[in-house]
Amino acid sequence: MSVPAPSIFRKEMVRYQPRGEEPVMPRFISTTAFVWLWIMTALLVAGGFAAWSAPIHTDISGVALVIDATTVVAFLPAHSRSHLQVGQPMRLSSLDSGGALPIIQIDPGVISRETVRRRFGLDAGRAEAIGDRAVVITARWEQSTCGSPGSRQAGHVYRMSVDGGSRPLFSVFPMLQRAWGDL
Repeated sequence: MSVPAPSIFRKEMVRYQPRGEEPVMPRFISTTAFVWLWIMTALLVAGGFAAWSAPIHTDISGVALVIDATTVVAFLPAHSRSHLQVGQPMRLSSLDSGGALPIIQIDPGVISRETVRRRFGLDAGRAEAIGDRAVVITARWEQSTCGSPGSRQAGHVYRMSVDGGSRPLFSVFPMLQRAWGDL
């Protein structure tokens, strides 16, 4: 004769539970609210991923030197060489109208600060703003480009920028970039 397994419930409590019914768990939230919370969570995750992978516009900043009334030479960091193209617009801080000068030449190599000083006759103070190694680009003033006549005098030095393209937000963080690769 087999002996039934002992119950973990007290005998007094077992008689209050009707036979054949499952125990009811408490409901802290309605089914509709539960579904909406999951939908909102999915939308939040999808929106976060979309924002995280959205492209960020980048600029490459440098120093520009006015050579004469028609020519400007700019010095950019050495790592920016791959982002530069002939015909690309270069913006000077002196052009209030938002005008840009087209790049007409990109020197093939990278030069040192001392070479820049000797080649363009800069004093030590102005050469300090260039950096240790620089890419030299040449731009041409156009008729449609605004700028006061004083801004075209030889020897003026300005801050300048060139469009560096765009990249996803997560590439700003080196650890994530190594984990995900260059997408």
